[in-house]
Amino acid sequence: MQLLPVDVDGQFEPYCILVATQPIRCIDDNTSEEVRYWKPEDGRPEKVGKYRGVSGMRIDPTKVGGAKVSRTWGWTIALIVSENIKNALERAHVTGARFEEVTGPSAISQEERERNRKLLALRGQTDAAREAFWRTLGKLDEEVIIPIVVGGGWPARRQVWRVIHRAEARTLLVTDGLLDFFVDRVEPSVSFGLELALETNEPLTDAERSWPLLLLERVGNELAEHEGVREKVKAGSFPWRSLARACPSLF
Repeated sequence: MQLLPVDVDGQFEPYCILVATQPIRCIDDNTSEEVRYWKPEDGRPEKVGKYRGVSGMRIDPTKVGGAKVSRTWGWTIALIVSENIKNALERAHVTGARFEEVTGPSAISQEERERNRKLLALRGQTDAAREAFWRTLGKLDEEVIIPIVVGGGWPARRQVWRVIHRAEARTLLVTDGLLDFFVDRVEPSVSFGLELALETNEPLTDAERSWPLLLLERVGNELAEHEGVREKVKAGSFPWRSLARACPSLF
């Protein structure tokens, strides 16, 4: 690893940035709660074979060797430190650090892991089909990452939005989760049977904090929570001009 000296405005004591220079391929796919890889059909050739998502991570200590500080190969979000480094940081009352155990038995049972694998396969199928359709509407933005909201009334309990660039400098914001399978059933479905789209010609320098995204989010939540509103929208009989009356929580 490297320690790079840096100056911090308003501070006189020395500071360093720690850089873990060599990632180690040590994630244990079989004992981790969930791992997902980038695939060729995802449209990101530079990422194929690397981890797209890791949760409940477990590592194989035998592959770490004598490294005290390292990054995990393919998932550099995680910074792995040895137990004695953790203890030293805690004794020094270092702030801003949160430690999670990544060795030892998995926190979930084999039955839970098998269920998660089925959910992962369903998610992959759903995402691939939906993303293929989004690409027919324009250029799907791979760089704009709108953080996923976990929970709520959406079918798979994850709320996602995507950004699509269209001709004449127009931007299409779409929901990306109202068609997810129902997570409690662990079976293929189109759940609510719809996604929402909102197109604007306004420049969106920060889509995540824009009013179109806020509106799309709130309308999506209203549809997820009220079957009567969903059915009217699907039937094409919903009078959008009366949105304020039908969905007062939006305003």
